[in-house]
Amino acid sequence: SVANAGAYMGTAVAFPVSGVLIDMHKDDDNVSTTWPWVFYVFGAIGVAWFILWMWLAASTPGQMKGITDGELEYITQTTGRDADVTVGTENVKRSPSPPWRGFLT
Repeated sequence: SVANAGAYMGTAVAFPVSGVLIDMHKDDDNVSTTWPWVFYVFGAIGVAWFILWMWLAASTPGQMKGITDGELEYITQTTGRDADVTVGTENVKRSPSPPWRGFLT
């Protein structure tokens, strides 16, 4: 899923960025003096993400800013319904069993 892919992408980006931050400056003994910046930078990104999340996220669809009346009505009417139930003009039916032969060929 997109959410899981984001975790892998964050790791793939964080490692090289951390290396660049650590390698920015070294003292006379060739020891990094900028290694704490890894924690400062990623801590600041985490705080910014938290602020963005608190501003955009909602506990229920009704509390979400920017949801249209039509979207809210659709969500409230279809929440908890089974896939066999007709929604609007579309009739969605659950298949009796997965087509295993089609998957494997």
